[in-house]
Amino acid sequence: MKRLLLTLVLPLPFLSGVVLAQAPEPYVESYYDHSYEVFVAAGNLGRARQVVDNALYWRPEDIRWLLRLAQIADWQGDSSTALKAWWKVAENTDDPQAWQQVRQRAPLAYDHQLTLRVYKELLEVSPRDRDLLATIASQYELLGTPDEGLVFLADWHRRYPGQAVLWEMQRLAWNQSDRKQAARYSRQYMNRYGPERDMALQVSRYHWLEGQRETAYSDLRSDAENLPYDPDLTRRLAVMASELGQWQPAMSHYQTLLEQGDDTLPDLYQYITLARYYDRDRVVALMERAWQRNGDQAFAMGALYQMQDAGRWQAIDDFLHQLCDAQRAQLHQDPAFLRFYANLLLRKGEMERAAQWLQRALELAPGDRETRIAWLWLLVASGDDTQLAQTLAAWEAGIRLDRRYWEVLAAAHMALGHAEQAVRYESRLLQTAPGDWERQWQYAQALIAAGRDGEAWPVLRNLHQRLPFTVSDDKQNQYRYMRLALSQRFEGGDASLQLAQQIRQQQGVDEARAEWLAQWALGHSEPELARAWYLRKQQAAGRLHAGSALAYAMLNNDRDAVAQIRERYAGQLTLSEQLGSQLELGEERRATATLMAMQAGSPELAGANNQQESLLLPSARSSALAVEQRRLGALQMTDWAFTQSQPFSDHSTLSARYRQRQFASNDRAQLDVDEAEQWLTLEWHYQRERYRHRFSLGQRQLLDNSETTADLEVAGNWHSDWSASWRYQWQMPADETSLLLLGGSRTGSQFQLNWSPQSTWQSSVDWADYQYRDLNSQNLGEGSIINVQSTWRPWLSRFSPGLRLRHTRADFAETGNSMAEVRTLLPPGSDTGPLPQDYNESGASLLLGMPDVHIRPHRLQGWGEVGYVNNSLSGDGFIGRLGLAGPLIGRDAWHLSVERQLNTGGNDEDSYRAELQYRIYY
Repeated sequence: MKRLLLTLVLPLPFLSGVVLAQAPEPYVESYYDHSYEVFVAAGNLGRARQVVDNALYWRPEDIRWLLRLAQIADWQGDSSTALKAWWKVAENTDDPQAWQQVRQRAPLAYDHQLTLRVYKELLEVSPRDRDLLATIASQYELLGTPDEGLVFLADWHRRYPGQAVLWEMQRLAWNQSDRKQAARYSRQYMNRYGPERDMALQVSRYHWLEGQRETAYSDLRSDAENLPYDPDLTRRLAVMASELGQWQPAMSHYQTLLEQGDDTLPDLYQYITLARYYDRDRVVALMERAWQRNGDQAFAMGALYQMQDAGRWQAIDDFLHQLCDAQRAQLHQDPAFLRFYANLLLRKGEMERAAQWLQRALELAPGDRETRIAWLWLLVASGDDTQLAQTLAAWEAGIRLDRRYWEVLAAAHMALGHAEQAVRYESRLLQTAPGDWERQWQYAQALIAAGRDGEAWPVLRNLHQRLPFTVSDDKQNQYRYMRLALSQRFEGGDASLQLAQQIRQQQGVDEARAEWLAQWALGHSEPELARAWYLRKQQAAGRLHAGSALAYAMLNNDRDAVAQIRERYAGQLTLSEQLGSQLELGEERRATATLMAMQAGSPELAGANNQQESLLLPSARSSALAVEQRRLGALQMTDWAFTQSQPFSDHSTLSARYRQRQFASNDRAQLDVDEAEQWLTLEWHYQRERYRHRFSLGQRQLLDNSETTADLEVAGNWHSDWSASWRYQWQMPADETSLLLLGGSRTGSQFQLNWSPQSTWQSSVDWADYQYRDLNSQNLGEGSIINVQSTWRPWLSRFSPGLRLRHTRADFAETGNSMAEVRTLLPPGSDTGPLPQDYNESGASLLLGMPDVHIRPHRLQGWGEVGYVNNSLSGDGFIGRLGLAGPLIGRDAWHLSVERQLNTGGNDEDSYRAELQYRIYY
C-alpha cells in the first residue's frame, strides 16, 4: 500500500511542469477519488484542488466533482471559484439547496459583475422576488451604471410587471437624479399599489420645486387621505396650502396637528397669523396654547384682547382665573396687562379698583404714553374733577405737543367745563385731517358745548350735505349715530324714522349700536323694539351695565333688578336715569326732587318729559264726569256720575262719587219701569309699587228702598310675572240679569290670579262665590263663576293686533223668588227667575290697538275687539267693543267706549253699552 502511494505521489512534483504543458492523464475514477481523499485527509488542499481540476477536465459536468471544487475553493477562501461551482451545480440540477448556496455566496465574492450575473440567473427562477430585484438594482449602482440598471428593470417590468420591480425602478431613478422619470414611476407605483409616506413626500417636493405647486398639493392631499396620520406629511400640507393662498385648508391642517398634539411653536405662529384674518374665533385658543408653550406674555395679551373684541367676558374671567402664581406675577409686571385689567374692572363698574391697577401701571412705567392716556380717560369717566384737574396741571405742559394726547385732553377739558380749551384741541385735530368727518363732528360738538352754535351749524350742515362717507369698520357705530343725529337736525321725522329702520335692518349688532338704537326706540315710544335691542346688546356684551342695565330692567318691570342696579351704579346714573328708577320704585317725593334738579338749570325742559305727569298728576286734585247709556234685555239705563278726587299723600287718595241712574224699558210688554237710582260712594285708595288696597262705602236708594254697600279689594304682585287680588263685595249691585240689576244685590268674595310671562302675553283666572238678595234682604240664591282668559299680542304698539281666548263656567242655585218690588213691574203671569241657569261659555276675540299706557293719553288712541262666543244655553253669539281716548286741552283726558254683546252671559238678554268719560287735573 505504501509503495502504491509513493508511486502515485512522488511523480507528481516531478511532473508538475509537464501537467501545465501537457494534457492530464486519462481519467480513472478510482485513482482520482482515492487521491482526492488522501490529499484532503492530509490537509494538502492545493494537491486536492489539482485532483479536482484534473477530474473536471475529463468530466466537466460531473456534479460530484463540481461540489468538491466548491468545497475546496471555499476552504481555500476562493469565493469566486466556489460561487461559480455552486452556480454550475444549480444550473445543471436546479437543486434549491444549490441555488440557496449561490444566493448566499454571491455577495461574498466581491465581484459585482459576477454577482450581477448570478442574481440575474436567480431572478429568472423567481422573477418577482423583491430581495433579488433590490440586490440587482444595488449591483448596478455598485458597478456605477444605474442607467443600465434602470433599462434592465424597465424591460423586466414589461416582461413581469409587479410591485417590487416598479418600486426599485422609482428608487433607482431618484438615486441617479432622474427626478422627472422618478416622479413618474413613483406616481405610477402609488396609483397602482397605494401611496407610501416617503414616496408621496418626495414626489410632492419634486413637483413643488418644478413650479407645479397646485399639482404637488392636490396629489399630496389625495395621498394623505389614504395614509395613516403623519405629522410631517400634515405639516407639509399646511405649508403648501398657506403658500398657495388656500387659507381654510391650511388652517384645517394646522388644526389637525393641534388636535394630535404634534404642533410646534412655528406651527402655532403660522396658524395664528392665518386665523387672525380668516377665523378669529380660533385665535384665542391658539394664543392661549402658545402662551402655555413658551410663556411669552405677548400671546396672553393677544388672547385677552381677542376675547375682548369678541365680547367674551366670561371667557376672560375664566382665563384670568386659570393663571398660575408664576404667570400672574409675570403679567402683573406688564403695564399693558394692568391697563387691560383696569379697563375690565371699569366695565364692571368697579372704578376704584380700576384706578388702583392703573396707578400701579403708572408706578411701573411713569412715562408710558398709553398708560397716561388710559389714566386720563378713567378720570374723565369717573367724574373726579378734582383729581382730573390736578393731573392736567401736572402733565399738560409736557404732553400738549404730542398729537396722540389731544383727543383725551379735549375730553378732559370738556368734562371740567373748559369748553373753549376743548375747542382748541379739537381745532388742532381738525387741522391735521381737515377732510375727516370724525374730526369735523367732534369739533362741532365742542363748539356746541362752548355755546358757539352759530359756528357749529355750518360744520354740521357741511357734514350732512357730504353724506355718505367711506368709513372703516371700527367707526361704523359712531358714523351711524352721526347720520341719525344729522337727519333729526336737518330732515323731517319721516326721513329720520326711515333711516333708523334701515340701520335696524342691517346685519350684525355690537354694543354701541344696539345701545343707541334702543335709546332711539324708547324716544319714539317703541318699548318692544327697545327691549329687543337691549337684549342684543346683552348678548353681544355678555352683561348690561349702569344705564343700559337699568333701562332693560325697567322695560321688563323687574323692580328688584331696578333697586339692585340703582344701588350698584349709584354714582354712574344720570339724573334722568335716577328719575326713572325712582318712578319705577314708587318713590314719588324723591322723583319730584330729582325732576326739579333736572329743570333747575334748564327751565326750557319743563313740560318736555312725559314722566312728570306720572309724578305730578297722581298727587293732583281731579274731577271727572261720566255719562253712560246701557241696555240689558228689556231694561234700559242712563247713568250720570260725578267723581271728585283729593290726594292725601304720595300713595293715597280719597274720592267721592255721586251717581244717578234712570231705569226705563224699551219693551213694555216684557217690563214696565220708570224708576231712578241714587248712589253716593266714598272710596279710599292706597297704592305702592307691590301692594294696593281699595275700600269703598256707599248708600244706595232704589224703588223706595235704601241699603248700604261696601267693597274691599286687596292686591299685590310678589313677582314681575305674577300678581293676585282678593275682593269682597257687600250688597253691591249685580248685573247677571236685568232683574238683578233692577232690584237685587250680591254679597261674596272674588279671587283672581294674573300671570304675565311676557309683556305681550297676559293670562288670568278668577273665581267668585256670591249670595244674591233682593231689596228686602230676601235670599234669592247663590252662584259660583269661574273665568279663565289669556291675551297674546305679537308686539306692543299703538296698533298692535292680538288674540284673546276666554272660558266661563257659571253655576247658580235659586232658593227664592221674592223681589216683590220688581214683580210688580213684570207683566202678569211672568215666571222669569232672577238668576240665570247654569252655563258654560267660550269665546275668542281678535284685538286691534291698545289703550295708552300713561296715566292719561297724550294723543288720539283707539282700540277695538270683535269676537265669537258660544254659550251652552243661548248658542252662538258675538261680542264687539270699540274705544277711543285722547286729550282735549292739556291736563285732561276723555274716553269713549262702545260695547255690543249677543247671546252671552247665560240668558237670552242681549246688551249694549256706550260711555263717555272726561277728567281734568288741577
